[in-house]
Amino acid sequence: MLAPRFGEAASKELERVRIGYSVGGLIPFPIIVAKENRLFEQAGFDVELINIPPTIAVTALVSGDIQYVIFAGTTLNAAVRGLSVKLVMVYNDRPLFSLMSRPEVR
Repeated sequence: MLAPRFGEAASKELERVRIGYSVGGLIPFPIIVAKENRLFEQAGFDVELINIPPTIAVTALVSGDIQYVIFAGTTLNAAVRGLSVKLVMVYNDRPLFSLMSRPEVR
């Protein structure tokens, strides 16, 4: 089912998309692999990956300078504060952090 769409993308002009990400850990890994393997182009997108700190990325997202970010926590905080952002996808099956305390703290 996806093959015709990918074929169409090769014959038309690619849509320019800017994605903010931050280097560190495995979080940006899927988008970097997709870019290097030209999967975005096959889907009709000319993707520019921009290494940017999360707080600045959300500001750039709201201003329209970039179209997507891969920072779930910062993006959710922006939404809670009333900014017009949407979380489209999260590819973690559990939080990437743990809460630890001394035994006497409950």
